[in-house]
Amino acid sequence: MARTKRADEAASVYHMLNRVYRRATVFIKEADFEAFEHILVEALERVKLKIFAYCILSNHWHLVISPEIEGETG
Repeated sequence: MARTKRADEAASVYHMLNRVYRRATVFIKEADFEAFEHILVEALERVKLKIFAYCILSNHWHLVISPEIEGETG
């Protein structure tokens, strides 16, 4: 059964996070963190989002975002 579509209303603020399976370490070197930031910048070129804050830890990341266009992140 498919999951219910998540909300992505324009101008709403969302906390996004992603954790790695079994708490494995995915970000080890400084270059790993920089690569994630680079991918984040590339994503912002494709999708109209405001990023208010982000935090990258060794095994997960957090973003506080707001879509600028209704349905853009779905």
